[in-house]
Amino acid sequence: MKSKKILSLVMSLCVLGTSSMLFTSNVKAATNDKVVPVVTTNKGEETPPIQRIAGVVRVTAKSGANVRSGPGTNYSKVGTANYGAELQYAGQSKNGWYKIMYRGGYAWISSSVARLS
Repeated sequence: MKSKKILSLVMSLCVLGTSSMLFTSNVKAATNDKVVPVVTTNKGEETPPIQRIAGVVRVTAKSGANVRSGPGTNYSKVGTANYGAELQYAGQSKNGWYKIMYRGGYAWISSSVARLS
């Protein structure tokens, strides 16, 4: 019985050790206060980088801003943000929209009514 427990423990450690060797993380770039880690498999294949970006989006329009489900006015309105509101920045689209943290999820706000700082 004791040998079965030891064997189970040894097998578990082997599995854990092998799985931790499948991926290694290397920092490939650090520019503009952004660190972009790239995960590489043992075969040398790279996965897409995960960007960790920090910042605050501040609403600059005196009338406030619509918060939308996607990066464009064709997406549904999910709420509003008042003038001066500070929202956590989570990314940016190519067409001038900021991805923000909003009500426990992600939403979008136009860069024409807000500023990233």
